[in-house]
Amino acid sequence: MHIAKAQCLTNVLRHKDGVQVYNDALLIIKNTPSSATIIDRSYSFPVFSGLFFLLKMGKIELDDECSYEQELVEMFVLETKLHGDPVHYGRALGMKAEHFARLGKFSEALEVFDVLAKIYDVDKHSAAM
Repeated sequence: MHIAKAQCLTNVLRHKDGVQVYNDALLIIKNTPSSATIIDRSYSFPVFSGLFFLLKMGKIELDDECSYEQELVEMFVLETKLHGDPVHYGRALGMKAEHFARLGKFSEALEVFDVLAKIYDVDKHSAAM
């Protein structure tokens, strides 16, 4: 329900409200006791996609270290790794590499890219990407 509400708010240009609802959804994901036992973690992916979209649009204020974005990236990488699908995990790693590169942390970005290169098989995964 939170995801649908956040998407609607974003679509009607109430970005600040959309960000708040997405963040509320993240809190639910993080704090729900049963979260650790959920196998299909893809339910959380639209939250991360929505927040990254709003970040790219400049609708989320960041501090100088981009700590909110860093935490979001780390959470997305963890969720996709737990989910176990290399396509989603690869997408999250790509976001992490892009985050580091944009901050000028090129060696960290290249390290993440090396992990991505090990788990992503072009022949197997490109159609699903």
